Amino acid sequence: MKSAVDAYTTDGYNSPSIEGYKVTPALIECVKSDSWNPDDIDTDLAHPDAMAARRYWQSFQTVR
Repeated sequence: MKSAVDAYTTDGYNSPSIEGYKVTPALIECVKSDSWNPDDIDTDLAHPDAMAARRYWQSFQTVR
């Protein structure tokens, strides 16, 4: 489990990238933290790449 958690940023970058989203390691870290807030920050809501990265984070948490 530790190796899966350690690899999250790399996997979280690669998976959405393969699907055509433009993500960065910084964006991957942002969406798993409390700093990404589409309810209050309009640019977070309007950023489809961030939303794809967030869905990856949520999926990762479900599987974990």
